[in-house]
Amino acid sequence: MDRMSLSGPPRGLTLLELLLVLAVLAVLAALMVPGFQTLQQAVSIRLEAGRLLQAVSLARSEAMFRGEAVTLCPTAPDPAGDTEHCRGTYSQGWMLYANPGALAQPVTAEQILQRWPGRPNLTIVNRAGTQLLDARVSWRADGTARRNLTFMVCSRQKPSLASWSLVLNRLGRPRLARGWGDCNASV
Repeated sequence: MDRMSLSGPPRGLTLLELLLVLAVLAVLAALMVPGFQTLQQAVSIRLEAGRLLQAVSLARSEAMFRGEAVTLCPTAPDPAGDTEHCRGTYSQGWMLYANPGALAQPVTAEQILQRWPGRPNLTIVNRAGTQLLDARVSWRADGTARRNLTFMVCSRQKPSLASWSLVLNRLGRPRLARGWGDCNASV
């Protein structure tokens, strides 16, 4: 008996089969890329809302710990390179500073407790979605805020994605809400 005749059909892939598998994988990958981009934008929106929640929670706890007012305000890069000041909108970034004298700006660099940079692909707007948010928020020594405010995070590239909002009540308690308002493409 010939040993070669008992071995059966040849094993492995032909070049044609390999090319067919690669073509199918390429088509599937091309179909999935837009879905991944949308998922990435949705995750970015949620993470930015989480960063705002972190800033607000830190502000409230610092005010109670220090026994003095603490302020959260938007900040933008200073072209002159001077001490950072409150200016611009939260989309450009924000900072937290100790504010015992209820000042409009931090006087010294030591007053600045923390800075957060903005994200270029996201906007932070009011709940109506009509304007970029630029309001300052202060917490008293007892941890209460001086106002109600909603920070709504939207995607610049895909305003139709569900927004995430940080909702702040007068008592200073923050909470996150999904789809709390509609994002406007023109803002």
